[in-house]
Amino acid sequence: MGACKTQKNSPQKTQLNNPLLGAWKLHLMEIKDSETEIWSEWRQGMTGYLVYENSGYMALHLAPRDYPNTDLEFKNFTSSMPLEQLQYISQNYNYTGSYSIDLDNMIVNHSKLAHSNPNEWVGVSRRKFSFNNDTMVVRPVEQANSGLRLKFLKMPSQKVIENSDL
Repeated sequence: MGACKTQKNSPQKTQLNNPLLGAWKLHLMEIKDSETEIWSEWRQGMTGYLVYENSGYMALHLAPRDYPNTDLEFKNFTSSMPLEQLQYISQNYNYTGSYSIDLDNMIVNHSKLAHSNPNEWVGVSRRKFSFNNDTMVVRPVEQANSGLRLKFLKMPSQKVIENSDL
């Protein structure tokens, strides 16, 4: 685990040239129709965040766009919750782990430490990335998800406040 690494680059150089660092807000998630080759919005819209830290760790969270707008009330997440609530919270997709970058091929590897899907714990996801101004475009490398395209907008850096009465 530890510091972010790239292939063919030293870790020290990577820290300075890591284009992924920071927080990214999902702007658009699309799926490509295999017959028409036309891109359309995935599931009537998604929201989420992707964060890459200097420490070499990352986190991803995706949910339906209107996920926070519900009349359902949640106190604790337990298996005894009503089915409607369990189905609602199952719409989240998230994982956290470490990452490595191959800048020559513009691919990032996510080594998952934890995942919302227990079958994907300790797995690896490979993502091709590119940039268009302040937008990062991410595409899964694996065939099963290759028809997806996620567009993230760079979020401004936040000032860290220490010893504060928030």
